[in-house]
Amino acid sequence: MKKATIYALIDAKGRRRYIGKSICPSGRLKAHQRDSKSWAISFVVLEECSGNEWRARERHWINVGLEQGWPLENKVRGGSGPPLNFHPPSREPWNKGLRGAQVAWNKGKRGCQVAWNKGEKLTAKQRENMGQVWKGRKFSADHRKAISDGLRRSGRVYERGWKHSAESIQKMSKSHTGKKRSPEHCANLSVALRGHTVTSETREKIAAKLRGRKQPTEQREKAAAWHRGRQRSADTKKKMREAWKRRKGKWPDTNGSRSMSLLGGA
Repeated sequence: MKKATIYALIDAKGRRRYIGKSICPSGRLKAHQRDSKSWAISFVVLEECSGNEWRARERHWINVGLEQGWPLENKVRGGSGPPLNFHPPSREPWNKGLRGAQVAWNKGKRGCQVAWNKGEKLTAKQRENMGQVWKGRKFSADHRKAISDGLRRSGRVYERGWKHSAESIQKMSKSHTGKKRSPEHCANLSVALRGHTVTSETREKIAAKLRGRKQPTEQREKAAAWHRGRQRSADTKKKMREAWKRRKGKWPDTNGSRSMSLLGGA
């Protein structure tokens, strides 16, 4: 991907009056002069960046210009962002001290507006920062109820018995295939499932689902290779024996349907 150049157009007085992005700034200068920026006599390169970062860098330089008082003629905040008269929410209202009704930036526009950051992908650093912000945060009961009510009104809430489509299941399976959990994740799962019991009804449903199901040959070979030659400890064999007694009521002898060979050569 070609590199993008963030440039500033300069007028006869040496003022930077417009900030833009182009792969060829010299050609872009001529196009500006033919259109509506006949005052532009030259340009200065502010930064060179990759094709994926130019939106964020253009917004950065426009903010720098506004802070330093450049007489910029940009109509938006850069990167196909919101208009310059758009003020994001803050602790104080953006129209504090202004009198009279203010004109909304989207006045006269109909329908759903396209988000200014649509199509942009978050960087790894941004995702990490967002994760740190939400990690360990717990919502109150009222907050959770408000979220649930909002999703239910929009029709996006997953009610009990919700079934995903075959396409969704395939996508989720593909995203989890080969994914390894961290030791911390495994420890958290172990703590969460400790003492968890499955009802007889749930066990019967699982059994009915798996009854008559055959594992693929490759999966059986992997399981056999993992168990082959494996020696279980006395503690493990004792636990297996007790589990068998709980399920069947009696531990079978060597002439029964199961043998002690299940315990790894005992």
